[in-house]
Amino acid sequence: MPLQMEWQEAVLDSIPAHIALLNSAGVILAVNEAWRRFAKANSLQDPNFGIGQSYLKITAGSCGELPPVELQPAEGIRRVLNGESMEYSLEYPCHSLTEKRWFQLLVTPLNSRSFKGAVVMHIDVTERRLAEEKLKVSEERFRATFEQSAIGIAHVAMDGRFLRVNETLCNITGYAEDELLEMKFHQLTLPEELADSESARQALVAGEIRVFSTEKRYRRKDGSLIWINLVVTLSDDATATEKYFISVFKDITPRKLAEFRLQRLNRLYGVLSKVAEAIVRTGDLQTLHQEACRILVEDGQLKMAMVIEVEPTSGELHTVASHGETGDYLTDLIITSKDEPHGRGTIGTSIRTGTYDVCNDFATDPRMAPWREVALRHGYLATASFPLKMGDSTMGALVIFADEAGYFEEDEIRLMVTVAQDLSFAIQTLRKEQQRLQTEKKLRVSESNMALAQSIAHFGSWELDLAQAEDIDANPLRWSDEMYRIAGYEPGGVEVSNDLFFQLAHPEDHQIIRETIRSAIQERRPYSVVHRLIRPSGEIRVVHETAQLFTDEASGQPLRMVGTAHDITESQRAEEARRDSEDKFRQLVDNMTDVFWITSADSQSVHFISAAYQQIWGRSPESLCSNPNQWLESIVPEDQERVSTLFATLHTDAPKVSCEYRIHQPDGSIRWIHDRGFQIRDSAGRLLRLAGIATDITERRTLQQQFLRAQRMESIGTLAGGIAHDLNNALTPILMSIELLKLNETDPSRLKVLNTIEQSTQRGSNMVRQVLSFARGVEGLQLDLQVEPLLREVEKICNETFLKNIQVQCHIPPDISIVRGDPTQLHQVLINLCVNARDAMPHGGTLKLAAKNVHLDENYAAMNIESKPGDYVRILVEDTGEGMPQDVVERIFEPFFTTKELGKGTGLGLSTTLAIVKSHGGFVRVYSEPGTGTRFHVYLPAYKETSESTADTVPEELPRGKGELILLVDDEDAVRQITRQTLESFGYRVLLAGDGSEGTAVYATNLQDISLVLTDMMMPVMDGATLIRILKRMNPQVKIIAASGLGAGSMVANAAKEGVHHFIMKPYTARTLLLNVRDALAKDP
Repeated sequence: MPLQMEWQEAVLDSIPAHIALLNSAGVILAVNEAWRRFAKANSLQDPNFGIGQSYLKITAGSCGELPPVELQPAEGIRRVLNGESMEYSLEYPCHSLTEKRWFQLLVTPLNSRSFKGAVVMHIDVTERRLAEEKLKVSEERFRATFEQSAIGIAHVAMDGRFLRVNETLCNITGYAEDELLEMKFHQLTLPEELADSESARQALVAGEIRVFSTEKRYRRKDGSLIWINLVVTLSDDATATEKYFISVFKDITPRKLAEFRLQRLNRLYGVLSKVAEAIVRTGDLQTLHQEACRILVEDGQLKMAMVIEVEPTSGELHTVASHGETGDYLTDLIITSKDEPHGRGTIGTSIRTGTYDVCNDFATDPRMAPWREVALRHGYLATASFPLKMGDSTMGALVIFADEAGYFEEDEIRLMVTVAQDLSFAIQTLRKEQQRLQTEKKLRVSESNMALAQSIAHFGSWELDLAQAEDIDANPLRWSDEMYRIAGYEPGGVEVSNDLFFQLAHPEDHQIIRETIRSAIQERRPYSVVHRLIRPSGEIRVVHETAQLFTDEASGQPLRMVGTAHDITESQRAEEARRDSEDKFRQLVDNMTDVFWITSADSQSVHFISAAYQQIWGRSPESLCSNPNQWLESIVPEDQERVSTLFATLHTDAPKVSCEYRIHQPDGSIRWIHDRGFQIRDSAGRLLRLAGIATDITERRTLQQQFLRAQRMESIGTLAGGIAHDLNNALTPILMSIELLKLNETDPSRLKVLNTIEQSTQRGSNMVRQVLSFARGVEGLQLDLQVEPLLREVEKICNETFLKNIQVQCHIPPDISIVRGDPTQLHQVLINLCVNARDAMPHGGTLKLAAKNVHLDENYAAMNIESKPGDYVRILVEDTGEGMPQDVVERIFEPFFTTKELGKGTGLGLSTTLAIVKSHGGFVRVYSEPGTGTRFHVYLPAYKETSESTADTVPEELPRGKGELILLVDDEDAVRQITRQTLESFGYRVLLAGDGSEGTAVYATNLQDISLVLTDMMMPVMDGATLIRILKRMNPQVKIIAASGLGAGSMVANAAKEGVHHFIMKPYTARTLLLNVRDALAKDP
């Protein structure tokens, strides 16, 4: 135990802190060696100071700066001794007169089974406190330096965030401190320099460099650029938890701008020198302009340069040269020299005022508004224009663009003014030289052209001296080269003299030549004479000579005569050929049936119009020449706009046009014209005049309309024929049923009903027959007819039935020819036309009926495709009613076309009329205009022979059969049933078949018993004609009756072709059926 205590004391003595052991009452029981040394070294001079004393009292009486009562040492120690606190610590000063010292009091509890107390330690912390005070002073000094520095300083985190910035940096960048602390370093860096900045950061972090220093641009908050001298190091503060960059910013913008300006001025001095060199070596104005622009951009490092030239006559401005980043700036550039928005920029102002003009900021200068947007898009921030002058006048401008606002200062302007002045002098010099060269060239060309012109035009020149005026032949004569050629010699190939000239002149012309020359000399005037020359080869040439007399100004005596000789031989021959050609042309066009015309290029004057214009237009050619608008005025209003628009294209790009139109003749008649116009241009492509040919196509158009109408009628007729066939099949059983019903009916009321049904069915049959009239042509009786009784009967009906305000006139000459046809059908034709005439005169008028013998020749027939040459009776039906426009006239014969109100017309009347007339070998012509009434001409072939007419027959009793077996073949079930019932009612036996195929089979089975075959001609599977041929092969003696619901003509022909002699039309009555059956059975096969 003693050994252990000794060891514990040794440990405590080795600790440098002053240690004391307290019991639970706070009394010091023991201290260590450091405590004793401290007590001995102090004024107490007692190494055992405090042992046995209450440490609470000692600390309560200690001096020095103490904390509040509740935190004083005695209280703190007491709380540790009482177990209320596990530790108490306090730093306190303990200064002497010579030095300052600080200690840390540390009290901790000491508890064991046998002892309770505390351990007190006084630790010397003087060195640490002195270091902290030094650090505090250092930090205060650094803070003052950081904040008050004239350069910007920033601590930047490794990720680029600003950790700390001084006020100077805020002033440099224009950002507030709190704004910068929210930003990263790269946000101040220009995009194009980010890569270099990142490389430098990585090098600092990697330790490859200790300091990064550079001069670069940064963008301020307001967008402006500043130049910064930047120094960056990586912090070496060991106490810092994270490393950071220390960045030092120095604003060097003024220095850099001064450097740049010095460089700029040096470059501009170089520009001035190189432009001067270009002026010396360049002899071409355009090349000089372009070279000056290139030097300004490439050597002067300007954004763009161009030369503007003023057009002398119009004053318009044109860009003649440019270089640099033009982009699309010049594409839509609008600049004038007038005092207006597009003339108040630098270019227009400098040209208008004759002095330079500068814009140092495109973005703010209001004068540059018209060009601002596109200029800024191309990077043009400043511009200046310097006039190029010739004397006092401005001939253009040198225009330069910079990519820096404020570029043009006094020195820059002075240098550019010098460049512009040098260019102006060079331009003047080059232009004068060009003018001199052009003048010399023109003189040489003029001399050459004169000789060439004389050669081409066969113009020779001569000069005759008149020193001996009394003897003209004795004076010398000189010829030009072409004069030799005209005379038939090579230039200089003969000695020229007046004797030679008169040897060449035709003897018959000597007198007039001499008299003309003598008279000109005597009267002192020019002369002109045409004469002939006989070349040595014997060829005769015609020459036109003109001459001018020159006299002495003082005496008036003749000095010389200068003249020209023009060989007009070819032109005279050409003139004779032209006159001959014109005569032939006039003979040709005067005999043409077409109109040939020539007008000016703008159609405002008529140069020529052929004589056919009188025949076709009904107006004189002279009237058209005096009034060119007459042509358009003669065109019907409906065609004028179309034709005018089309022919107007001849004035521009259409080489030729063609169209058809209608014209009004002076008498009101309308003609159809086919007009073809074309351009006449010279060899250079210039439009000289317009020409064309107009043809009268009235007859052709008429034939076309007739042909189209005939085609239309044929198509509609085919449709109507099919409808008529079906209707007849439907009406046939009705008519036959009525007759069967009437045979056994005695009740008057029922008979009346049956009669009504029969009448209605007959009306339906008549309507079908009317449809067939235009569908397949009308078959009827062919009797010789007198036209006069027919017309008189129609006249009577009209007078009795029409209103009294319609006057009917009938004019029939006694020698009217006979026509052949069906009187009932022709009667229907005339009634239809008269009823239409009545309806056209609701307020009354005159209805004229007439007939006339006419002969149609081949010319008329050629113009009317429905007619044939020969004799005709022309029946006239004319009214004074409302008339019809041309478009209605063209459609009146169409089935179901009507202009009448709903319920007042079927549209079949005129269709039937036309069909009946055509079935009689005739045709119809109609003439009508609104307000002038309508005139119908019905042409019927005239006949000279007569034939007996069919007499009326008295109805006979219906015949009965004797049990004969009849085969009935029809595809309509109703027709089969009622026909069988009728035949059986009258003593016949009947077999039925639904089509030709079935009929063949039934006949083959009952061939020996069948007495007669009654077959429809139109059936599915096998038609009637085929059935007849088969039956004829099976039994050549077979008796057959054919029936059809279509027109009888074609069907009768088909049946007759197969050997059938009996034919009945549907719908047929029982009487018709029974009579035909009787006749067919009675007749030998």
